[in-house]
Amino acid sequence: MGELIDEDFFKKREQALQQQVKGQRWLTVLMVILLVVVVLGVLWWRMKNNPDTMIVDINKASMEQLQYLPEVGPVTAQDIVNGRPYESVEDLKKVRGIGEKTFQKIRPRVKLE
Repeated sequence: MGELIDEDFFKKREQALQQQVKGQRWLTVLMVILLVVVVLGVLWWRMKNNPDTMIVDINKASMEQLQYLPEVGPVTAQDIVNGRPYESVEDLKKVRGIGEKTFQKIRPRVKLE
């Protein structure tokens, strides 16, 4: 009786399966890279937009943004806005309610452009 098994068929099928596995590996690697990029992007965005670490420009910040600064409430924020424009960050010491202690807490979180 003749041979019923076509060896070429099985070889081609094995090659096709190996290519499929190789393609799936690449797809998995690309998906992992994409996931890492997305996670890093989200972490970077959260750090940049975190109110507890946000650095504000004292000449441009809104009253709400100014209130994220340590020991700055609505009244002090309004006084900061009323004192604009500032020539240096040190000018914040002239604002009512901002003494040397408060200024030292605020200083790392303010800038002037």
